[in-house]
Amino acid sequence: ILGDFNADELSHSHLPQHHLKILRSLSSRYFTDYQSHISLISGPNLTFYYQNGSSRLDYIWSSPGFPASSLFSHVESCPKLNDNQFTDHRVLFTAFDFSSCFATLSKARLKQKSEQHTIFLYKNLKEDTWDTFSNE
Repeated sequence: ILGDFNADELSHSHLPQHHLKILRSLSSRYFTDYQSHISLISGPNLTFYYQNGSSRLDYIWSSPGFPASSLFSHVESCPKLNDNQFTDHRVLFTAFDFSSCFATLSKARLKQKSEQHTIFLYKNLKEDTWDTFSNE
């Protein structure tokens, strides 16, 4: 879950309680706020700057058990588009390592582990084969 939540967890004293409800809900359900998680020492970087100050309004959250680990999170100024400021927010990047999600075992390794899998080609199945498969 990512985006501009228009809520700053750190400086929320002037906001109504319902305004921070989504952030508290995600946190209480053990979702990970990646920028906060990675920036434990220095604190999360601010993503919105205005005339009298700055805030952190943009977040990237993942659900518990999300299979990819986070490599880094970074805030960067947004480049201009056609000589105009594209957004008044800075861009929040988070890179994830999905390599462990796509690890597959070779046929030889599956054989060593005495594991096997069966692939049924639906178009080539005969009715009795399908009945046997569906009854297991």
